[in-house]
Amino acid sequence: MLMRHHAHRTSGLTLVEALVGTLLLLLALTAFAAVAAQSARVVATGQLANFAADALNGAAQAAQRGNTQYIQARTLTSDELRLLAQSAGRRNDLSAALTGDVVPQGGNPPRVRISIRGPGIAISEVVTVPGGTP
Repeated sequence: MLMRHHAHRTSGLTLVEALVGTLLLLLALTAFAAVAAQSARVVATGQLANFAADALNGAAQAAQRGNTQYIQARTLTSDELRLLAQSAGRRNDLSAALTGDVVPQGGNPPRVRISIRGPGIAISEVVTVPGGTP
């Protein structure tokens, strides 16, 4: 008489199945984290661009009104950029990430280029300022 031995399988996961499941879970979590990080970068860049645009508009308006701080060559400080953006109603302060400058362009009437730069953004505007000869 021959005895046959049958493998007895219990319910549950094998070690290989558990490792494959863990690997798939880690891949899914990594993909989710990458998408979340990219989304956060896009949002942050958008907020920074809006902040810079508000600061640029504030500086352009000041230059058009004849404010001498914005019609002579100079570097704009982060404090100035913060105040300029706040004058447009911007509440969050992102000015530390930005730099700016004012560069006279000459002409009659005179013009200045106001530029603001930051990570992933660079905006500028040429503004006609009071002065010149008729």
